[in-house]
Order: sequence, then structure tokens, then C-alpha cells
Amino acid sequence: MPIQAIVNTAHSLSYYLKLQEVTANNLANSETDAFKADRLAAHIVPGAEGAGAVPVETLDLQQGTLRDTSRPLDLALQGPGFFVVRTNLGERLTRGGSYTLDGQGRLTDPHGDPLLGPEGAIVLSGGNADVRGDGTIFVDGTYAGRLRIENVADPANLLKEEKGRFIPTSATSPVDSGGTIVHQGSVEDANIDPILSMVDMITIQRAYSANIDALRAMDSVLGIVTGEVGKV
Repeated sequence: MPIQAIVNTAHSLSYYLKLQEVTANNLANSETDAFKADRLAAHIVPGAEGAGAVPVETLDLQQGTLRDTSRPLDLALQGPGFFVVRTNLGERLTRGGSYTLDGQGRLTDPHGDPLLGPEGAIVLSGGNADVRGDGTIFVDGTYAGRLRIENVADPANLLKEEKGRFIPTSATSPVDSGGTIVHQGSVEDANIDPILSMVDMITIQRAYSANIDALRAMDSVLGIVTGEVGKV
């Protein structure tokens, strides 16, 4: 039926617009430390015939490549879980990045928010900081604290926030011992291949253009049919 074909094509155009938006955002963040990509897939809703496919967005938590920086306050995680930072809006989860010490000696992220341990903010004073794989911190050989490395029951349901942070939608709990390793002097790259993302953008634009051409053709056919029927 021409009308249904037009409706289906309109659904396809809507999907490709959303897909382009998601892909463009991923590409724009390809240089953001520890960025996690969003993925979009079309799902058919059972029993909703004629409604078209529904775009479903999911969070891709696949591990990014660890890049060596040799900076002692750059931290990255290998394995599941997140560091915890305290913000004005509450605790947030993050996969790491480049940290610094503020005027109070607190270990803070690039936005000035403190990285947390079980007792609160991590305060470092002294010379060389040594961050072990389990998150314990020693300064000049003296124990200085331990990083909170936590996860949620269903990480895919985390809410993304700006600055590479996530809002937990359920209670957090420490990651399993040995399941996640803290790497000092490294940062995690975004889990995106910018070249493939650019190829995806071209493919999406071509698919969108093809659907526009199809919609114009069907509209022309419908106009002709309607005009001919009117003459009968």
C-alpha cells in the first residue's frame, strides 16, 4: 500500500537522523579520555504492526585502549568498575583520567572535584605517590589511602553526564578483588575508532539520501494515482 510505504520510509528517515546524531556525538568525543560510546539499534515492537522499528540507544562499556603517559597522577582502570568523585550534585562515577593535587593536597579531577576513598577525599602530602593495582596509595613508602573502585548491578543503565561522568541509577558496591586493576601513569582512550565512525557517518548520509529519493518517488506515484482516480 503506497500510504504504508510512505509511513515506513518516514520511520526510516527518523531513525537515520537519530543514528547520525549519536554517531556524530561519539565521533566528537573520540579524543575524550575514557569516553564510552552510545550505540543505536532498530527494534521491532511485538504487536505494534505498522509502527515501524523503534530506535533503542544503549551504552557501550567496552574497555578502551590504555595509553601510557608516565604522569604519576594519571590513573586508568583495566576491567569493570569506576572511580568515585564528589561533585556539587552528589557522587559520580568516572573511568579515570589526568588528576592533580589542589591547594589542600586533595587528589582532584580536571574539574576540581575530589577523588574519593572509603573515608572521603584522598589527601596526599610528601614526594612520590605510588598507586598500586588494587587502588592503595603510598607516598614515600607510607600508606596514604585507598581509592574507591565501585560498580553497579547493571552498568548498562548508568546515566551519562557531561565531563565523562556517570550517574548511578542503583546502589554501588566495590568491585571484586583482583577483577579490576588500577594503572598509574596511564589514561584510557575512548572506545571508539574515529575512522570507522567517519565511515559510518558517510553510510548514514547515503542511506538517508536514498530514503529521501524513495519518498519523493512514492509521493509522485501517489499524486498520479490520486489524480487518475479523481478523473474516474
